[in-house]
Amino acid sequence: MNKALTISTPTYQSLLTQVRKTLIEGQARIEAERVKTYWQTGRVIHQHILKHGRAEYGAEVVKRLSADLKVDLTTLQRCVQFAKTYRRLPIVARGRQFTWSHYRRFIAIPDSKKRALLENITARNSWTAEELSLRLSKNISNYKPKNPSPKLKADSRELLTPIRGTLNTYQV
Repeated sequence: MNKALTISTPTYQSLLTQVRKTLIEGQARIEAERVKTYWQTGRVIHQHILKHGRAEYGAEVVKRLSADLKVDLTTLQRCVQFAKTYRRLPIVARGRQFTWSHYRRFIAIPDSKKRALLENITARNSWTAEELSLRLSKNISNYKPKNPSPKLKADSRELLTPIRGTLNTYQV
């Protein structure tokens, strides 16, 4: 005979709160480690290339690493670009940590001033990586900052326009 389980609402609410907190904090720690791992991987590869060769050598080394490690070539190229773009490990951006998906979009912007402005706008508006990507692809033509900063004089539409190529296409 099946008896219906009764769930005590106050007890369940406490459990729900604890599990939600545990999951969210755990996912944030995992994402932070992912960012750190990709940056460190890129730094190690980039330093090796600088010590041992030219651009052609670097491209071959990354291809060989990809094959030997069975890691997607694009992933390793992004790691190298990440380490080259961010000379120091980016831990926190204005009190908010970005995900690897955010950084993949940021490293596609070659101009450091434009990239920094985009990081500030993204942090201030708490954009997800998907929203950031959407805004970049639509050139955020109708975007008005929630809290416009007097320091930001340039038109954000102009600053968020990709300079060249297609986003998420990287060459080392």
